[in-house]
Amino acid sequence: MKRTYTFLFALSMFLMCNHLYAQFGVRDVPMASQKAAVMQRIGLTDITITYHRPAIKGRKVWQGMVPYNQGKPFPWRAGANQNTTIQFSQDVFIEGQPLKAGTYGLHMIPSKGEWTVIFSNNSTSWGSFTYKKSEDALRVKVTPVSIDEPREFLTYNFRDIQSNAAICVLEWEKKRIPIKMSIDLQNTLKQVETQLSTQAGWRWVGWFEAARFSLQNNIAIQKGIYWASRSVYMNVNFSNALVRAQLMAKARKLNEAETKKQIPGLIEGVFERYAAGWKPWNAAAQYMAQQKDYKQALAWNQKSIDLQPNFYNHWARVGIYTQMGDKVAANKARKKAIKVGTKAQINQQGFGFVWSGRPQKAIEFFEIAAEKYPKDGDVRDNLGDVYARTGQKDKAIATLKKALTLKQSPASRKNSLQWLKKLGVDYKTEK
Repeated sequence: MKRTYTFLFALSMFLMCNHLYAQFGVRDVPMASQKAAVMQRIGLTDITITYHRPAIKGRKVWQGMVPYNQGKPFPWRAGANQNTTIQFSQDVFIEGQPLKAGTYGLHMIPSKGEWTVIFSNNSTSWGSFTYKKSEDALRVKVTPVSIDEPREFLTYNFRDIQSNAAICVLEWEKKRIPIKMSIDLQNTLKQVETQLSTQAGWRWVGWFEAARFSLQNNIAIQKGIYWASRSVYMNVNFSNALVRAQLMAKARKLNEAETKKQIPGLIEGVFERYAAGWKPWNAAAQYMAQQKDYKQALAWNQKSIDLQPNFYNHWARVGIYTQMGDKVAANKARKKAIKVGTKAQINQQGFGFVWSGRPQKAIEFFEIAAEKYPKDGDVRDNLGDVYARTGQKDKAIATLKKALTLKQSPASRKNSLQWLKKLGVDYKTEK
């Protein structure tokens, strides 16, 4: 009986200590091989790999830390510590073989030639020590390749990313183990189509994105044309008109030269049919300038101006003439743009030059603006600001002083005074 009490007392003390340890002990400490994760989306499928990253630390990796198991294959955890896991949000193909959506333990069997990559239904074990072949979901063969730049830490990443496929690679030391992962675009197409019956179908953007998916993946072209047409009907703009035109060209099986020739007519037909406003015509003009079809670009830009003359379509005309190398016409268009522009538009464009590293252009811009608004202190302050930024001290001081004698906003006046102080002028004292 005494032994029984002694045993029970010892057991109770053990359980109490264990409980206290669980309450007050350090539950999580940094590991030598730190945890990492990488995620890549292919189509609408998310692939996430969670692993621990061992370092070489001067040791031999292959046939050292990681033995080659020729003849007696035993899997390697393809990382350190717990299972390396890989999660697929939707069904995928691994090296052409199907694998259901889910989370899998990732193991590998290294060898001098082909490696075996294993996707195990057991993703919660510690490493590969309790691995069971009966739990395999899939095995595939891959061939490692050598890399020039050594990797001190084991790393997973994705390469050669396409709309329906990518290569998942493990890299360590001077070896890369590539695994091709792909999706069925038909399944993605069904998901895209399903989304159009939700809130996405109530806005032109949803139909446009579906049409663009069709175009980019060369899939369901007739559906894509219908989707683009729905988008155009809801809100005609350059983006959906262009995608519709490109899909029409694909449906007609036009080659590159024929497509380039017919795209403008297809876009123009949509614009005329749905009474497009100045913005689509202006955007289309800039697109044609990028294609170096300047005649069409100028014609569409003029159409935009005829519909509603404003700073933006006049400024687009400056860009077209600049691309053409016609400085005289560009300067004339620039003056016209400033003439029709509001003060806010002029300020935005002028400082756009400053922020993009072209302050000299900003000076030219604000000098013309100062002619338009000779009694506006804010515009004069902007001009003095860019003079100061470009090191033209005397011009900056004179212009900023002039700004302070005109009507200014509080922010503009503060800026003028700050610049004068930086330039060594005590305006209050001098005044």
